[in-house]
Amino acid sequence: WHHAGTRKYPFYIALENNEPFAFAGIADEWINPATGEKIPTFSLITTQANSLLEKIHNTKKRMPVILRPENESKWIDPSVSAESAFHFLQPYPANLLKAWPVSRQIASRTSDPSSPELIQPVSYPEFQLNLS
Repeated sequence: WHHAGTRKYPFYIALENNEPFAFAGIADEWINPATGEKIPTFSLITTQANSLLEKIHNTKKRMPVILRPENESKWIDPSVSAESAFHFLQPYPANLLKAWPVSRQIASRTSDPSSPELIQPVSYPEFQLNLS
C-alpha cells in the first residue's frame, strides 16, 4: 500500500516476466499451554525496499524477500547453513518487477480473492505516482 496523506492505495506487484515467485519465510509450531493444541505459525521475511517498492511502500520502505528461482530449493533445504541462507535475503532487482494501482476492493473480506478484476489497473483521479 502507498500512503498519501490520510489515504492508502493498493498496488499489484509482479515479476516483469509474469512468472510465479516465492517469498522467503519461516515456519514453526508451538503448543498452546492452555489447550495443548499445536498451532502452526508462519512469517514472511522482509528486507529494505528496492527503488520501485520504496515508492509504493513509502512509509516503512520495506518489501518481502522474493527468492531468486535458483535459491528457492536452497531456502527450504535443511543442509544449507543459516549463514548461506542469509545471503538470499536481498531486495529483488527493481528492473525485474512491475506494479500498478488496483482497486481497494482487493482488501475487502467480501471480495472473491480469485477474481481477476481485483488486479486490473485502476486510476485514482486524486492520486498519481511515477514508478519509473
